[in-house]
Amino acid sequence: MTANRAMFTISTMSRTLGVSRAGYYAWLDREPSTRARDDAELTDRIAAIHKASRETYGAPRIHAELIDDGIRVGRKRVERLMKVAGIAGVSRRKGTRTTFRGERVRPAPAIGFFNSLLEIRERRQGCHGFGSDRAQYDRGHKCERSDDGDKLQTLNCDHC
Repeated sequence: MTANRAMFTISTMSRTLGVSRAGYYAWLDREPSTRARDDAELTDRIAAIHKASRETYGAPRIHAELIDDGIRVGRKRVERLMKVAGIAGVSRRKGTRTTFRGERVRPAPAIGFFNSLLEIRERRQGCHGFGSDRAQYDRGHKCERSDDGDKLQTLNCDHC
């Protein structure tokens, strides 16, 4: 409501939002709640611990430090306050490696890999084996062929 005071009157906004005008003005003058004050104090304490750790500690370690100092607070509350304050720990762990290549295995080339597979298949089957003539046609290979009953004859094919 405070942000829109220039465009709308307080009475119009309070009627639209379903709150009383007096309640809005009472809220403006009200002191912060005990929880809000405690959160602000705890956030300052968290920032000091984070700074003392050279900005490396995350929520679990900061939580442990607070417990050691005698402050009883939940880890999730520490996480929430750190997130709101923009404080984050540093993770020095490496990512998990899930694939291990054998020592004697040579890696496949990345460029033209699919084309090399097609060429290997053509050498094994010929360009008309098992429907590969469509792949050849797509790659610019053209054969003139004639159908003699059940037998497919290739005419003028340099590739075959």
